[in-house]
Amino acid sequence: MSRKIKLSVITQSWNRSEYLPRVFDSLVSQDFPSMEWIVCDDASDDNTFDVVKNFSNSSPFSIKYIKSNKRIGKVVLDNQAIKEAKGDFIIWCDSDDYFTHNGIKKLFESWDSADGAVKDEAFGVIGLCDDNLDITMNTFNYDLSKGVCFNDLFQLHGYEGDHCLLIKTSVMKNNFFPEVDLVIPEDVVYTKFGNSKVILCESTVLYKEYMSKNHTCFTGKYIFSRGRAHRLAIVKKNLNQYGSCIYPSELISKGCTKKIQHFLYNRNYISKKHSYLISFFRFCIHGDITFYKALNIWPYKLNRLVSYSTYTLSLILSYIDSIKGRVDKTHLIFDKSIHKYSLDIMMIKH
Repeated sequence: MSRKIKLSVITQSWNRSEYLPRVFDSLVSQDFPSMEWIVCDDASDDNTFDVVKNFSNSSPFSIKYIKSNKRIGKVVLDNQAIKEAKGDFIIWCDSDDYFTHNGIKKLFESWDSADGAVKDEAFGVIGLCDDNLDITMNTFNYDLSKGVCFNDLFQLHGYEGDHCLLIKTSVMKNNFFPEVDLVIPEDVVYTKFGNSKVILCESTVLYKEYMSKNHTCFTGKYIFSRGRAHRLAIVKKNLNQYGSCIYPSELISKGCTKKIQHFLYNRNYISKKHSYLISFFRFCIHGDITFYKALNIWPYKLNRLVSYSTYTLSLILSYIDSIKGRVDKTHLIFDKSIHKYSLDIMMIKH
């Protein structure tokens, strides 16, 4: 009789074999055998496979290995890992991150101790992170006895930065990431079901290492621009549908209390409105998305004067980005591989 799998841990790696033992050790130290580890290899040319294979000798949990023959990016591999996941819940741990001692156990303790009614409404648990640059928040500043809507936590209650999400697998299997670039920020999906509650775990469960090898944060460059353009448009739509959005003029259908609360939190909403649109067009330009296609991606009809003026300013800023060497057209790698890649999926440890 096969063992019940409660958790699927997904790890992405691109030429980061030296970091994987730390991830593996952190998983072993969890004393949580009812899980599987899904390692996604984005066409690495180092010894990633050999490193992962060696883990089979001592692993108390099953290991599945997904290898792409061409660099296809995190999004495609994440979606495949979600399809392969057999656990009740999914959690991500990047190759340069690792779990704190009993971090996974603390997430499940928060879930198990939650009120039954709250669990029925919740899609999972959110835990705190620590990092090597001391930039992540160390508290939610919210009553832990209550569930909170995920979008409200960020849009109304002021939480910012990285976090660790334990998500019901059934939710993710109905919400795959859009495959438009090597990377797209995860909130394109999270804000889609963000009107559901999330249970808070006021414990540091994951340690994140920024500025590691092949890192994508703090590069000072415009990378994954096509993915980021789509992200801005999708998140805009998701938050508008929900009611918590980038600026309060769109909270038309909501009550006055929520409008006022959101206004107090976003006093500079007028500048946010236009800077958000400029950022969208800027990413579109760097992502080789034409003006008219950008208008089709944007979820709402724009005033002609606003669209032309903001796009013109975005063109100027994009030109400056280019002459300063701040643009990396990663979507070209994606375009080259998307119709030619193949995936090899194998069980390293049953």
